[in-house]
Amino acid sequence: MRSDKAVGLSGLLVRRPGAWRAVGVVACLAIGAGGAEGAQTPSLVSPASPTTPPTPATLPSPGGGGSGGWSGSGAGGAAAPVPVKPVASPGLIESPFSSLSFAEAKIESVRRDRLLVVVNPTSRFYNEEAWMHPSVRAFVMWKAIVVKGTVQPSAQGEYNMASVDFYIGGQIVTNNFVKINARNPLTSGFFNTTQVRVGPLGLLLGMDLAVEAARTRDPLWGLRHDDKNPMPPLPDREAPMFDGSDGVAIAVSDLTRADGVRGVLKRLDEAREAVAAGDRDRAIGLYTWLMERSAQVEPSFDPARLFVVAPEFAALTVRYPGAMSRANALFERAQVRMPWAGPAEWFEMGATAECARRNAEVAMEMQAALGDQYEESALSLAAMTELKLITSRVGSTKDLLPTSEATVKDAEKGLKTSRPSKVRAEDWDQLQATRKWLIRAEGCRAYGALLAAGKEEDAARIAASVRAVHAGEGTRALIIMALAHGQAREGHRAWLDESKSSLNDALRAAVDERLK
Repeated sequence: MRSDKAVGLSGLLVRRPGAWRAVGVVACLAIGAGGAEGAQTPSLVSPASPTTPPTPATLPSPGGGGSGGWSGSGAGGAAAPVPVKPVASPGLIESPFSSLSFAEAKIESVRRDRLLVVVNPTSRFYNEEAWMHPSVRAFVMWKAIVVKGTVQPSAQGEYNMASVDFYIGGQIVTNNFVKINARNPLTSGFFNTTQVRVGPLGLLLGMDLAVEAARTRDPLWGLRHDDKNPMPPLPDREAPMFDGSDGVAIAVSDLTRADGVRGVLKRLDEAREAVAAGDRDRAIGLYTWLMERSAQVEPSFDPARLFVVAPEFAALTVRYPGAMSRANALFERAQVRMPWAGPAEWFEMGATAECARRNAEVAMEMQAALGDQYEESALSLAAMTELKLITSRVGSTKDLLPTSEATVKDAEKGLKTSRPSKVRAEDWDQLQATRKWLIRAEGCRAYGALLAAGKEEDAARIAASVRAVHAGEGTRALIIMALAHGQAREGHRAWLDESKSSLNDALRAAVDERLK
C-alpha cells in the first residue's frame, strides 16, 4: 500500500511533488473525514448506515435439477441478488453541493484556500449522476466547495460542456478542459447532434487542472491549499462478514497466523467440499473468509486468493443471492480503499469485481479512460506506463491467462532499463515497484494455470522469472499457487530444501501431504 496515490472511479489522482494529476481509471472511493477542514459543511456530513440484509432463512434456493443443485435452506425459485451495502467510511459527504449562497461560498473558499465550483443544474449538460459519484464527492470534500447557480459561456461561441465555472481566491478562472468551439464546423456538428455530458472523469480532471493551474500561477496559494486541505487518513477496514454478522450466511470460525499455510489450504479444501455437498451457506461463509482473511493468515496465499479463490467464489454468485450479496459488499469495500491504492489494491478491486460479476463495467471504464487524450496530457511518462501496466491486467482471470507470461517478460525487460532523463526518480521507483509486483502476481497466475494444463516446461520458465526477482517469497507463492490448483510437484520439495528455513516447514508438510 502506498500513501502517495489517490484513486477515484473515474479519476486516479496521482500525487507528485507539488502537484496532483487527475487520470481516468476505474475505481470508486469514499474518503474518510480528515478533520474540520476535510468536510464541505457540517450539515452535509453524515456516516451512511448499512442496509439490513436478508437472513439465510429468507434467501431463496435455486430451482432443482442438474448435478449442480444445492440443498441449502430457503424456498425454491430464482431471485435477483440482494446487494449488501458495507459500512461506509465515516464522513463521506452525502452531496457535493454546499448549502451556502454564492457570496458565502466565495468567502469560505478564500478563507480555506479551496476551489469554488459553480454548477448550472438547468443546463442540458448537467450530469447529476456524475456529481453524486463517490469519487467526485470525495474530491469535493477534500479540496473544493460546490454550489448551484447560473453559468454562462465564458466566451462567445464557446460552450462549457460541464456547465461549471471555477473560482480561485474569489476570482473566476478560465476552464479550457471541457469546452468546444461552436464555430468549428466539425465540433459544431457534433455539438448540435449529440448530448454530451461530462462524467466523473471529466469533473475530476477539470477540477484538478483548475487547482494545478492556480498552483502554477501562485505557488504560495498552492502551499496554503495543501496545508489547509491535507489528504484524509486511511479509513479503518469494515467489520468482517465471515462471522455471519450481516445475516447473509452462517458464521465460520477465524484462523490466526499460527494456523499458517496449512490452515488456509485446509479451509480452501473445506470450501470446495461444501460446494460439492450442496451446503450453500457454509460454502458462502468459507469463501467469504478466504477472500477477507486468507492473505492475513498467510501472505503468500494472496495470488491464489486473487486468481483461484475469486473465480471459484464468482461461480457461486451466478446462482445464489447470498453469495452475490457478499461479493457486492467485497467489491464496494475494495472501492473504499482505492484512494491509497497500489497494484495490490487494484488487483483486489479486479478480483472482487469478478466475484460480483461487475468486471464488464470495470473494463468499460478503463477503456474509456485510457482512450482519453486529456488523461495522457496530464501524466508523466512513468505514471502513464504504470497506469497502463495495471489497468491492462485487472479483469477476468480466464481472459488474461494467455498474456500473463508476456506481461512478466515485459516487466523483466523494464526492470533492466535505465531511468529516462525526463522521468523523475520517485516516479521511476514507483514504476519499478509495480513491475516487480506484477512479476509475482502474473507469474503465479500463469504458473498454476500452466501446471494444470500439463505445460511443465512453460511453467518452469515463468517460475524461474518469479524466483529470480522475488527469491524465497516468490518461491513460496508459486508453490502455494500450485497447491491451490492441485498441482503439487516433487520439484517443490527441492525448492523448499534450498531455502533451509524453518518458516517453510509447514509448507513442506502441505506439499508432502499432497504428494502421498
